[in-house]
Order: sequence, then structure tokens, then C-alpha cells
Amino acid sequence: MKLSYLQKLIISFALLLWISIGNIVAQEVTYKHFSFNNGLPSATIYYILQDQKGFIWFGTDAGVSRFDGNKFVNYTMSEGLSENEILSIGEDSMGRIWFLGFNGTVSYYHSGKIHNSSNDILVSKIPNKGTLQYFYEDAYHRIWFSTLDGYIILDNKDVKFELASAIPYVGGGLVYSNNKKEVNKIHNFHKAYCYLPNKTLLFYKTDSVLLASNNSIELVLQLNKQIANHVITGLTLSEDNKLWISTGGNGVFCYDGKDYQKPPEQYLDGKVLSCITYDKEGNIWVGSINDGVYMLQPWYEKARTYNSSNSPLQENIYSVIISQSGDIYAGMDSGKVCKINTHGVEVLPILNEGFIHNRITSIKVVDDDFFIGSDKGIIHYSPTKGLNHYIKFSSSKHRSDARRAVKDICLTNQGIGVCEGYSVGIFETDKNIHHEIELINKFDSSLIRKYSIFATADNTIWYSAAGGLYAYNGKTIKHHPEINKYAQEKITDINQTNDGTLVLATYGNGILFYKNNSVIYVLNKEKGLSNNICKRIAINNDIIYVATANGVSFFEYKAGKIKELNYYTTSNGLASNNVNDIYADDSVICVATSGGLTVLNALTKIKKNTPPLLYITTAKCLDQQISTDSTYSFGYKKNSLHFNYIAISYRAPESIQYKYRLNSKDEWMYTRNTSVDLLYLPDGKYQFELSARVLDSDWSIPVSFSFTIKPPFWRTYFFYASCVIGLILVLFILLRYRNRKAETKRNEELKIKNQIVLLEQQALQAMMNPHFIFNVMNTIQQAINNSDAYKANVYLSDFAKLIRLNLDISVRSAIPLEEEISYLELYLSLEKIRFGDRLSYNISVDKDIDEYETLIPVMLLQPFIENAIWHGILPLSTNGHVQINIIKAKKDYLQITITDNGKGRHEASKSAIIQVKSHISRGMTLTKQRLELIGKITQKEVSLEITDAYPEQVNKGTLVKLLLPSNLVD
Repeated sequence: MKLSYLQKLIISFALLLWISIGNIVAQEVTYKHFSFNNGLPSATIYYILQDQKGFIWFGTDAGVSRFDGNKFVNYTMSEGLSENEILSIGEDSMGRIWFLGFNGTVSYYHSGKIHNSSNDILVSKIPNKGTLQYFYEDAYHRIWFSTLDGYIILDNKDVKFELASAIPYVGGGLVYSNNKKEVNKIHNFHKAYCYLPNKTLLFYKTDSVLLASNNSIELVLQLNKQIANHVITGLTLSEDNKLWISTGGNGVFCYDGKDYQKPPEQYLDGKVLSCITYDKEGNIWVGSINDGVYMLQPWYEKARTYNSSNSPLQENIYSVIISQSGDIYAGMDSGKVCKINTHGVEVLPILNEGFIHNRITSIKVVDDDFFIGSDKGIIHYSPTKGLNHYIKFSSSKHRSDARRAVKDICLTNQGIGVCEGYSVGIFETDKNIHHEIELINKFDSSLIRKYSIFATADNTIWYSAAGGLYAYNGKTIKHHPEINKYAQEKITDINQTNDGTLVLATYGNGILFYKNNSVIYVLNKEKGLSNNICKRIAINNDIIYVATANGVSFFEYKAGKIKELNYYTTSNGLASNNVNDIYADDSVICVATSGGLTVLNALTKIKKNTPPLLYITTAKCLDQQISTDSTYSFGYKKNSLHFNYIAISYRAPESIQYKYRLNSKDEWMYTRNTSVDLLYLPDGKYQFELSARVLDSDWSIPVSFSFTIKPPFWRTYFFYASCVIGLILVLFILLRYRNRKAETKRNEELKIKNQIVLLEQQALQAMMNPHFIFNVMNTIQQAINNSDAYKANVYLSDFAKLIRLNLDISVRSAIPLEEEISYLELYLSLEKIRFGDRLSYNISVDKDIDEYETLIPVMLLQPFIENAIWHGILPLSTNGHVQINIIKAKKDYLQITITDNGKGRHEASKSAIIQVKSHISRGMTLTKQRLELIGKITQKEVSLEITDAYPEQVNKGTLVKLLLPSNLVD
């Protein structure tokens, strides 16, 4: 059953009235409480200060503590404090945090170290004049410490003491500067004071709050006797111009800055408080005696929290609803339901049967009938009808008492829709319901888990189960499998927008928008949802509220589009971010959390959280600590860095998220860790950038640290240049060496060629054997004498031709094989004239040899042939034969063999004529030397082998084997 517009208007007006007079009932603002169990060194707090960086410092009777929103860091005498009982704390313009001790000692914190009289010359000069109470830095940067009888003044490195001119009240009093930089003093006051940002002084005296500015003191507020009779321990003026006064037994009073005559709000009633201040986020910090610290958040006027600390409600609230009369009903995990209105908080006497754990999962109110779903079944409660019992469904087949765990309840046109653990159905409410009833339509009792149920305006009942989403139209059930690939987890709640779109909450996949049998949009954490674990959905007009495991996300959904997401978290007043249920209308938002029930004013606009203050606390390169205020250049082996950092937020420290990158072109890396290791970085220039944010805030301005990783020396420009220069030098040396070697080689080749030419000339001379010439000439003469002119002419012509060939080839180092063969045939033919039939010869050339292109050394073979004729055949009494074979031995090589059947080498040497032997020996020697020189100049194999041709015969003959390259150049 839906409320009419008039009913909504009446409820909204009632709730607004109720919230506006919140001080009538025992309500409490949202606050955080810190004590010894949270990390404070003591529950007795004397002083609270926020430094320039945003850290909160607490002066206690057991040392000082620094708080960053997550962790307390405590300092005592063991860490360098002058003493442990610190009454006051101050910060100067140099960032030094001064600690004023009860026994009159002074110490300060700076750059991670506490300075005292034993390690700091300036501190050692400060005299001990008894208890130090107040700290002030004037316009000349002189530091004032107030003692019981005067002032200790630190002026640069000088220290002096000045007596108080009048001491009507115990204590040296307060000082402040006027516009002329003069220092004024105030003595008779009641310890409660605060310095405002413009250096004016707000202080309490007798029953008045006064403002000291320039040389005048003006009245700010005259306290009524009820408040003035209390011990005033501290005061502060927050940024919204509200005046806060702490008392020693009556808590905190807050005056509206727009109208100080308006009765103040009172918080922390009954608490014995010692000091009060506010931080840069607007949080109010209150110190107490023996009860730690309280932090009141800026939403103190917009959020009211109910839990075990201030009401019968317990922390774990699982369901919430507002009735037509404007009363709030909250269900707890103990099976109890509380009613909250302007008269207070009342526990309804609903039946519980002594169950210790019995979550109230859903509450529906129809007129004066309450239908309450719980882990133990449905409770029907009606005070006017005198009904208070569990409903038993007699049609149930699973249990004899027909009571099962109820997951969800909804209102339909036919009655109450029920989603039990394994069934869904409807029962009527328009008759007197007693203990046992019939489900008029139990349309799904399949043995699969059921989770939620919702009825739309067209009387369709939607419900979720382990199989996905189902719709019942009064006759049939339709399964909608399209949802399954988006909702692997269970669907925990179903609701509908004004345009008919179903909104489905899933337990792990965010929010699904379902219309026309299709998922049209998925809203999850990546798109701004505070958490993907969603539990309940509330829709008021076009605003959708989602209860998640990390607060409430809400947004406007209109024309199929989502406008900017906003959030309610503990930073906005929630008792806890673990939200179980939510109710919302035009004026109020009720949030059931695991920390209690929070009631918010829906008419107040959400103010975005400010980005947190962010600092890099430590930076290390390997184990060496470095300063992020400088620019470093590290060697290539020091390429691993470690950073510790902290973002300071007291509203929502649990939601702080960080992002970092190493270069402006890199993608941001996201993390929730407060440290990062950058390992094995390649050489190059880097700028480590770090930013932080809390939920619903912008990213902070990045802090950065620039550094360079030097390349290894083998990758430096100097090394490259050295290599180039070295390479040039090596090339120069190699070229020079090569040129010298080539020149030497050329010289050697030239020398060898000269030697070859010389040898060739000598060989030419050796070829012209005098006996050969004499014999040829005798033969010609004999032909002439015998009047055989023809024969004489032939002999003379051949001899002249031989002489001409000798002269022709003598100027060349190599000749074609064809010319060499022609020369040898001419020579052998002339020798045959002398020997007649006693000499025969044959020259054989391999057909694969090109006689015209193949070159051989000039005048190389003739000495061997001549040696065969003169040494081997001449001494024979029988016919002699000379065989010359020229074949291809291997690639680019010729093998030449000269074979004769003469006496052989040994026999010939015994019978040779001395003159002839000398001639032949000289020719052979010259030929061997030429062969050696040819091998050197060509760098190729050249060999000569002389053996017996027929070693088994009497005339052993001679075999000459020559191996020559075939590609000689002329």
C-alpha cells in the first residue's frame, strides 16, 4: 500500500518539526570516540592542536600523541620529551611543534625529531619558571611562554624573562598582537581561550566571552547563569561562525553564529571536558578528563544517531520504516523493534519467544497492523486488536509449525507478499488474522533459495531466487534469464522507478536497471557506486538510494539517465558505513546500519568532501633515506625506490584511495596502501606523482618528487663518444697497419716479380743451350753441304721461329697454354732433327681445359723436357720417348706430368757430361726458385715432385709432377 501525497506531506512536516526540536528528546549527534584502546597513551587529554600539515596533536598526562586519522604515534620521555605531562602545545611559523610541560620544561618536535635541553642549544637557554600554560608567536616571530608569574620570550637565539605587571588570576596570562605589531597582555581570565586566524584573541572571563582585537576588548556573548556556573574549560569559533564552549561536567554547548541569543545546542551531556578546537575539515575535537577524545563531525545538525549509547536501540539495525503517523520503526538483530518519535524511543512488546538471534528483516504497516518478517517467521502485532503472535501457514508442507525464515515482505493489492527461504506467496490482511491462516496463493514452493519480493502497480509480483529473476502475473510464472549473466550473485532487493524500470540490488555486482526484458544499464563501483555489495533500495520521486556495504549511494534517475552520484557515509553522519536498510521521503532519510540508526535531514544539500591533505613521509633509495624536497640523480645500480605517504582525513579515513604514476604520460596506478615500491627502474628521468581522495571528493593536487636514474657507463653519451673515437682510432690503426702491410706486400711482390723476371731472363739464357744451338746449326750446315736447300730452309725457319718465340715470351710472366704447347712442340721438333727416330714425344691436353684462357708461367716446362732428353734419353742405346700430360687436378688447378723412359735420375747423374750437367742443374734450380716465388705471390698451393717413372725396370725413367693454379694473371 502506497502513501498518498497528502499523507507524505503530513509526515514530512511532522518529521521536520521533530528534527528541528531535537534537543527535547535524548538524541545524540554522530561522533567518533578515541581513547586508550584506540592508541592514545592516556584517556586524560589536556590540549588538542592541528598543525599546518593537518596532523592532530594531543597533550596528555602520559606524553603527546600525533594522529593522522588512522594511526596514533606516541612520544614520551623515552623519545626525547622533556617530561610526560604536557599541558599545552603550540606551533610556530617554522613548523616547530612546542610542548609545554607541567614542571616548567619545554621541548619541541621538528623534522621527525624531538629537541630538548640536552640536544638543542636554544631549548637549554629556556629557564624553568614553573608550570608553563600558554604559547604564542607574535608578529615579530618572537615566541611567548606564559608561566605563573610572567613570560619567557624567545627572540631569535636570545631568551629573556619578563615579570607580569599584575596577577589578579594565577598564571602569567595571555598575549596577542594588534595591527601595529604591539603585544598586549591579558591576565584575569578563566583559562578558556583560542587564537583566531587573524591573530585576535577569543577568551572567557567571569561569565562573558570576549574578543581582544587591537587595543580594544569587546563582548561577544553573555552566558546565562546555568552555563556560567559550570567550569568553562575551552572555547573555539568554527569556520561556520559557531561558538563552541566545553565544560568540566556538562558537555559541550554550541551557539549559532547568526544569533548568539538563541538557546545553544548541548552535546556530550555529563562529560568532564578539558579542551575544544576544530580542524580544517570542520570537525570539532573535544578533549576530556579520563574519557579520551570526541570528534563531532560537521553534520552534527543534520544527522541524529540512535544506538546503545543513547537509547534502547542496539547497534545492528536490519530494517527501518516510517508509518503514516510519522513514527520511525527500526528492527534489530535481537528480534526487537523500536518506535522513535518526538516522545522518545520505545521498544515494542512484540513476541520474541526468547530468541537471542532473530533478525528483523522487514516491517510493513497496514493501518494499525504490523507485519514483521524475521528469521523465525512473520510476527503479526496489532495493539488495538490485541494481537501479538507468529503467523503459521497451515498450507506449508515442509514444517509442522509452518514457520520459516522470512527474507522479505511486500504490500500487494491482494494482501501481504511473503518471500520465505524456499517459497513465495500472498495472504490477506483485510480480515482478523489469527495464529493460523491459509496462503491464498502460494505460487512458488520450489526447493531453491528465495531472496526478495516486490509488487508493481500493475499487480505483477517480482521475486528473486537462486535461479535469477521471476515474475508472477496472477496466473503464471515467467523466468527472466536475461538477468543471469549480470547477476551471478543473489538479487537482494527489487524496486521500480516512475518510468517502470526495475531497479535490482545485487550482492556483488552493483545495481541493474531492467526494462523491456533487457538489462539497460549496470551501475557498479567502477562507475561511481560506493560498493558492489548492495542490500536495499529506496526510491523517492526520481531519487534512488542504495544501501551498500560502504555507505549509501544516491542519485537522480530520470529519462533513463543517471545524474551525479552522491554519498552518505560516516563522514556525512552515518553511524556506520555497513548499511542494511534505508527509507527515504521528501524530508527525512532513515539509515539502518551495523552501528545504529541514523536519521538525516533530506532537505540539506550534500557538501562534497574536501580532498585530504597528502604528504610523502619517507623516501628511500635502497636503504638510504632521501629528501623529497631535492632533486636526485641515482646511479644505475640504485634503481629501486620506496615511498611512504599519508593522506590525512578525519571524516572518512577508511575510504582514502591513492593513485600514483612515474611520468605525466603514464596511466595512473590505484592503491589503498600507504607505501609503494618502485623496483628495478630503467634509466631515465622520472617524476613520481601521488594524489589521494576520499569518497565523494576530488583528487588532491599531486605531490611530486623528481629524480633521474643514470644509465650504466656503457649507455652514456661519453661512452658512445669514447667508443666512436676508439673505433676510429682502431680503424685508423688497422687501416694504417693494412696499408703498411699492403705496401710491404706490394714491395715483396715487386721484389718477387723482379726476382721472377730475373729468373725468367736467366731461364731464357739457360734455355739456349750452346750444344743445342751448335747441333742445330751443324744440321743446317750439313743440309746446305748436301745441297738439300729445302731441308736447310725448313730447319733454319723453325730455328728462327724458336728464337723469335723466346724473345716474345721473355717479356711476359705468363702465357696461354696454347702458346706454351706450340713452343714445346717447336722445341721438340728441333731436338728430334738431331736424334732422329731415337726420340719420340707426345703432348696430351685434357679436353675440359680451355687452352686459350688458361695461363701458365712462361718458360716453366722447357727445362724439365730438356733435362729428360739430355739426361735420360741421350745416354740410351735404344729409342727414347717423352710424354707430356696436362689435366685438371681440382678446382682452379692444373696437374702437369712429364714422363721419359731414360736412364733415370741416378744413372744419368753418373754419366752426364760435366758442362751439360752444369747447364741443366742451373736450369732446374732456377725453375724451382720460380715455383717458390709463384706460390708466395699467388698465396696458392704450388708443388713440384720428381720421382722414378718405372722403378722396377732397368731404365727407370723420370716422372715430373707439377701442381699449378690455373688462374694466373699475365
